[in-house]
Amino acid sequence: MTLFGTTLDGQQMMSLVSLLMILVFWIMVLRRQKRGDQALKQRLMEIAPKPEPKSKDEPPSKIRRGPWG
Repeated sequence: MTLFGTTLDGQQMMSLVSLLMILVFWIMVLRRQKRGDQALKQRLMEIAPKPEPKSKDEPPSKIRRGPWG
């Protein structure tokens, strides 16, 4: 096989394939970690007490819930 004008032998092709497989694996791991973090934040928001507005004039969108705003 020729790639960018260089002939690759079997070992080099297997190295490229394994590197691509490792890249796909790490992308899957990062996506799963991100989903887990989002699920944890959602659970914390559900169990966190909802604060009452300090004044009646303050709109509900200004109320902060947890460290994420």
